[in-house]
Amino acid sequence: MITIRPGSHVLTLLSILPFVGEFPMSALRLLGSVRSYKDLIHKLTQVQEFRFPDRDERFTCRLLNVCGRGNRKTVRFHKSALPMLKWWDEDMYRLYMEEYDNHNFSGNARHINRNHLLAETAVMCLRAGVEANPLDTPDMLEDDIKMLRCANPFFYFAREVKRAYKEEMNKIRYTRLAGVLTLQDGVYTVYNLRNEVPNWMGEGESKVLWHMESMFYPIREEEHPYHRSALMFGENYDVALSLMQTIRETKKLDYGLFRSFFRIRYIPMNDFGVRFLRLVTSDNWRENLLLSLFEPKQCTTSWGGLSFNVFVDGIDTYCFLDGDIRNLFNFRDTILMRNEGLLPRNTIRGHKVICYPEQLAFVQEFFGDLVEYATVTMDAVESALELDRPSLID
Repeated sequence: MITIRPGSHVLTLLSILPFVGEFPMSALRLLGSVRSYKDLIHKLTQVQEFRFPDRDERFTCRLLNVCGRGNRKTVRFHKSALPMLKWWDEDMYRLYMEEYDNHNFSGNARHINRNHLLAETAVMCLRAGVEANPLDTPDMLEDDIKMLRCANPFFYFAREVKRAYKEEMNKIRYTRLAGVLTLQDGVYTVYNLRNEVPNWMGEGESKVLWHMESMFYPIREEEHPYHRSALMFGENYDVALSLMQTIRETKKLDYGLFRSFFRIRYIPMNDFGVRFLRLVTSDNWRENLLLSLFEPKQCTTSWGGLSFNVFVDGIDTYCFLDGDIRNLFNFRDTILMRNEGLLPRNTIRGHKVICYPEQLAFVQEFFGDLVEYATVTMDAVESALELDRPSLID
């Protein structure tokens, strides 16, 4: 008999699958120990007896089903588990049946990949303390969508955004948008590359950006700190490097996503990425982070206040502690133009990039010997900013 206790891996799976539908076996690391979850999932694909603490009811069923091979290998509810889900939480059961066609899943690779990237994004958000369960997020209605300024961050799946903006739904139906993450003072547009570099040369993401602005901002707020900001998840920094090298080698500087957004914060899907996501969804984190490291007079200004360029003893320093790959790309171009005499150096004696140790290999590969390097640990940042938002996954 398996007792589904608070904090157990079984309860984690039972709580997440109703709103993500299915979860990729290749991303079990996002939930915890890969070996523990693999062993548990294998056990749960067999008939077991289940009970909940302090409840008399017993259920005998296969909780999970594993389908597919390779990257398409996926974990879903078994149909015999649905009565237990309905008994445990009728709202969760109703959400699951409505969102996933009464427990009918497509075998199409594109649909499976789409469900997987949404599930990965949602779990990353939950681990960073960002609510992603549609039953626990404020309603997103077209009439009051601009009023979504909540004290806590929330992640909304793309399907929720499209429902709230029905008139324009068809124009953004085929974009790669994963969803939006709302904050007290702004909104991030969210993407998940997984392990592939996309060909985003079209106008689809520009349309997404235009609609996000019209939905979430009453007026065009050029000076807003989150104006034209995106979060981009990826499997690791190798994906980010491939993206940057593709743009550099093909000289496609008007690359769709780079043209559309002022800031693109790249987040690897691992434990460091969870901590980084917690940072960039905290209140006033940019200003507090810079001012904890430098004097105000050393910092330059940009859209919405302080940028992440500082000048220390004649060294032009870019703080990649904000994870912004778009401005990192721009910083490299600026250095090359100065070296070629296309931009004046003035009193600048050199260039430096400050990053986290987890980012160092990526930054060194991208810049080579163009800059000096320095690192700041995430422990130091979390301590300085007193970040303590707990995970929403037990």
